[in-house]
Amino acid sequence: MQGPWFMTDDKGKVCRAKELDFTTGCCTAGQQHSCSMCNKLDSCCESFEHCVSCCLSPEHKPEERRKETPRAPNNKDSGVWRDAFEYCLAVCRTHGRSTSHENAYIGPRHHCFSKLGKPMLSAALPAGSLDGISLLLSASGGSCTTTCQQKGLACSQQHLHFLNSCDRLREVTNCEAGCTEEQHAPPMPAAVDPEAPKASRPALCL
Repeated sequence: MQGPWFMTDDKGKVCRAKELDFTTGCCTAGQQHSCSMCNKLDSCCESFEHCVSCCLSPEHKPEERRKETPRAPNNKDSGVWRDAFEYCLAVCRTHGRSTSHENAYIGPRHHCFSKLGKPMLSAALPAGSLDGISLLLSASGGSCTTTCQQKGLACSQQHLHFLNSCDRLREVTNCEAGCTEEQHAPPMPAAVDPEAPKASRPALCL
């Protein structure tokens, strides 16, 4: 598998062009299972080649995951990947979950081999932060209190600060226009309606 700067062979070794044996397709030097350009918290990498290399590391169980991952998302009839290398090549490619409005990347680490498939933009929540909490997306203009009451639940104001991040919003809505922090943003996580006028920046998360 060849990129403009690096190459990765099916053993998970990353090397430069001059270190590749073109008769065998294998790297003669370089680092195997290199995660140097990846964040292990979200399994996302800055380089496609390093993503494939890191994905092939035994600690990430690529052989097990390729057997349970259909070739076409959410379509078990599409079959599974032929081997771990083919699986890692596929999952490390960029897709809609790592882009903003389909024409810009959410962040520099846009090659991901995690089940989430997209980079995390904020620190992980402390363990147990949302235990017993259900995440709901209200209708346009709806409040936390009203939305929860409609579901027979109660709004937990003390948990809203845990949810006030792009990553939490992206769990319930796409935030296709990206995320921003603004001085006059609503006092809670909010997403602009995708059908809103262009001046209102549709699909933006606040």
